[in-house]
Amino acid sequence: MKRFVFGLVFGLIAAFGASTSGTVHGGEGGDRIDYHIALNTLFDGGAAAAHACFNMGCGLHPQAGYITGINNKAESWMGGMWMTVDDASCDGGVWGIECSGSGLWMIGYCSEADVPAESMVFSAYTETTIDPKLQYLLFKYDWEHFINRQDADISSHIELSAVQALVWAWHSDPNSSSTVFSGIDDPYDDPFEWDGLAPIAPSSDFSMPGVGIWTFGDDDIDRNAATQAVYDLAVEAQNKAGDWSFSHSDDGEGIYLLNDNGLPIYGETIVFDDHGAEAVTDSTGYVEWPDGSMYAVTLKPGRAFETPGAPDEDGNSSQNYLVAIGEPISILNNFTPTPSTTTTTTTTALTTTTTTVPATTTTTTTTIAPTTTEVETAATSSTAVKVTSTTATSEPPTDSVALPATGTSPSKWPGIPLIAIGCSLLLVSRLPKEN
Repeated sequence: MKRFVFGLVFGLIAAFGASTSGTVHGGEGGDRIDYHIALNTLFDGGAAAAHACFNMGCGLHPQAGYITGINNKAESWMGGMWMTVDDASCDGGVWGIECSGSGLWMIGYCSEADVPAESMVFSAYTETTIDPKLQYLLFKYDWEHFINRQDADISSHIELSAVQALVWAWHSDPNSSSTVFSGIDDPYDDPFEWDGLAPIAPSSDFSMPGVGIWTFGDDDIDRNAATQAVYDLAVEAQNKAGDWSFSHSDDGEGIYLLNDNGLPIYGETIVFDDHGAEAVTDSTGYVEWPDGSMYAVTLKPGRAFETPGAPDEDGNSSQNYLVAIGEPISILNNFTPTPSTTTTTTTTALTTTTTTVPATTTTTTTTIAPTTTEVETAATSSTAVKVTSTTATSEPPTDSVALPATGTSPSKWPGIPLIAIGCSLLLVSRLPKEN
């Protein structure tokens, strides 16, 4: 029945929401999503938790936990705490007596350095806001991460110890009087300066300071690896903090998982369909769709919660614990390519034609109206003869051609001899004739 319910949730997530170049494997990613879906349901109605064990695994495993110190902080249990969770009605109840737990377990991280922890008593969780880098780390290095690796090697304990160190660096020191990191000299008060740091244990009376993760005794923890893990996880958290979302690849063959800064979310398990094939995002956050897959689901960092710590027998406040739960996100395999738009650009060459018009000579002729000259000549008789001479003159053309000289110039009075001859003939005709 439980499987059916979680499968139904997978389907609903994809329907309203939906991977892989990584190696396909099965089971673990889907189980982790089921686990966080159950946690969300429990915390939505109010939840409480009890610290059940002082050391990881309660001594049931040879590498269950270890006593170690960090910087100038005295040795204590590190690696997170086993927290049994139940609904909020268990607040103040004793585990195994008033409340038996819901069957769900979580890894809790101490949010106050140097404060004693109270075991077996439930304390209610309240939602809180923490550094996004811690939000990611508490979500990533959770119960499922630990329980699936505790029998393989000690790496999960080293990782959880590094997360605890960063909770003190980024939460406890800034918000309380603790000085786990703030009390040591620069530059090692900053976890981002721990790359390659060789841990040094303090003197037994702490007169000589220590740095890194160290132990006094000869135990099974790799102190160098644990110290290096503080830096490595600080960088990982810096890269992967923030809100995550899916997007389709340009060709629709796969999907990307990115945070809100556009950085790839690498190394995360993607589950296809309802507990189907699984794959891990590559360094670019990319996975390919398996043939026939309809949707993909994964988890992103969700909400953070903190207990105020159950009071001890004397009523004193005890250690607070931080936990985080993931939020399922999905994407449908419904990629639709954007229609390509072809833009044609036509370039027309402009041709310049130069026409040369030959020079044209224009001759303008101006005609001057004729001038009439009237001359009255006295006659021997009483009859007056009126001679009218009409002379027409023309202005030479503007573009005149000079003619060659032909001799003497004509008389200025060419008509006078003719007039004289005419008058003589007239007078002769008037003389009396002899009978």
